[in-house]
Amino acid sequence: MSLKTIRQIAEEQSVSKQTIRKQMDDEFRQLYVSKEGNKLLVSELGEKVLTARLSSSGDDAKKRNSKMQTGKSPVDVFHEQLAIKDQQISNLLKALNQSQQLQAQTQERLDSTNEQLQKLLKIASEERKLKTQIANGDKGTVTQQVSDEHKKWLARFFSSK
Repeated sequence: MSLKTIRQIAEEQSVSKQTIRKQMDDEFRQLYVSKEGNKLLVSELGEKVLTARLSSSGDDAKKRNSKMQTGKSPVDVFHEQLAIKDQQISNLLKALNQSQQLQAQTQERLDSTNEQLQKLLKIASEERKLKTQIANGDKGTVTQQVSDEHKKWLARFFSSK
């Protein structure tokens, strides 16, 4: 029975010692590995198991690489990725533009509502003054102070809704 070190197996498989060690789990070590001094020795059967594991993990890596490379040159892949990024940027700019338009419309509505509120507050303030004057018995002055302009504005405000 021939025993080989991890280094020998790594050199034969053209991989690093670390790659070999990653393939060796606890169960593998119990079944196929013995220790001589500070060296780990792998049995022939263990070497075959490692070779099979390495070839299957190598196949997975090859499959992943082949999916990434579909016969296109790196420059072509780069140009495709760049075109995708350009499209993403364009979509983001459109969304940003729409958001800014909505914000401007909302601000206009808010400003309009604030103007109407200020007018209503002014009218309410004048109404309070008139009520105070009525309460004090100054009815003659009160009727002169109610202007036709306020009446018209109130009619326009309440009829527009």
